[in-house]
Amino acid sequence: MRLIALDLHQDNIVTAVLDFSTASRPLLAHRYGLDEASLGEFIGLLDKGDVVMMESTFNAFWLYHRIAPLVSSCHVLNVNAVHLRGNKTDKLDARKLLELLSTFVVTDTLHRMPTVFVPPENVTKLRSLFSSYRLLKKSETQLRNRIHAIYRQNGVVIDRKELGSAKYRATLLKDHPLKDYWREQVETFLETLQLIIPKHVRLKKAILSLALALFPEEIRLLTTIPGFSGLTAAAFMSDVADIRRFASAKKLCAYLRTAPSIKSSNKTRHLGPVSKCGRSLTVSLLTQSVNHLKTASPSYADFYNRLRTGKSAGKCRIALIRKTLTAAYYMLRRGTDFNNKNNVAYERKQKVLKRFIKDYQPPMGGKEEVETA
Repeated sequence: MRLIALDLHQDNIVTAVLDFSTASRPLLAHRYGLDEASLGEFIGLLDKGDVVMMESTFNAFWLYHRIAPLVSSCHVLNVNAVHLRGNKTDKLDARKLLELLSTFVVTDTLHRMPTVFVPPENVTKLRSLFSSYRLLKKSETQLRNRIHAIYRQNGVVIDRKELGSAKYRATLLKDHPLKDYWREQVETFLETLQLIIPKHVRLKKAILSLALALFPEEIRLLTTIPGFSGLTAAAFMSDVADIRRFASAKKLCAYLRTAPSIKSSNKTRHLGPVSKCGRSLTVSLLTQSVNHLKTASPSYADFYNRLRTGKSAGKCRIALIRKTLTAAYYMLRRGTDFNNKNNVAYERKQKVLKRFIKDYQPPMGGKEEVETA
């Protein structure tokens, strides 16, 4: 058996190897590029008995999927949970990682290594689609705000929400004319909006199409919750991937950044801000649906109103979202609908969802990849 530690970089990896069959010293500072030829040379040296570990970084999932089928086990180390002290070079980093890996293997505690969950490849694509979608939505919001600000500087108040309408944008400068350089700026921003808005709609269709192919039943169940749109349900499943990997609803809530940090000693207990270790996408979308969640059921309304008398609005929102995520956890584990399901609203969601993605064509190879995932 060999232990292999990888110090992963943007365009290369540095390996450190410990071969138990020869009892040799670690082979340090062997560098391979990430091009097909050099990486292929490294992959060709791997064996089914090898144990591989790499740091969690931007391209770790890609390398994991290339290596994992060829070795005994492959692990992505959570670098936030360990502290590799001392001098730092590529050689030393690889050796420190190897020493850490060998400690877990020799003591038979490999299952306790702090690792990062590696989602299936199609779930990684879904997460990437969400990142690109949110980037375009953020750019759209910034452009709308800037157009609104320019008009305010000229004593004119316009409706920012209406800027999402192509008809409104087409007549904006005619209805509210501007002069010289003011007009030049608004024209530029309107042209940019004209390009961005169809693109983020296209990405939204891609997200929903892929999510429905991967998690049809999960999304059906989640959309029975008031405040859970198809997009929110897709975000939840992209964060979670598999609900069975969470032993309890508390662990799910902690992973989705809704559980407060705790400092307790003897009879003293302090609750701090929510943990930042985990995924934030689902909570960011659910925060926009708090008004729907408050009316999801009479018990939800009572719960929120009771909290609101003594806590800040932010804490009440997070508590309500945490309660909703707990319900979602048990719904998915048991395969049941939301207790206070609104059938009319649910049917409307399904019709809107089907109509929205009706004309979307997945990219070449997309459908086959989903079916075989």
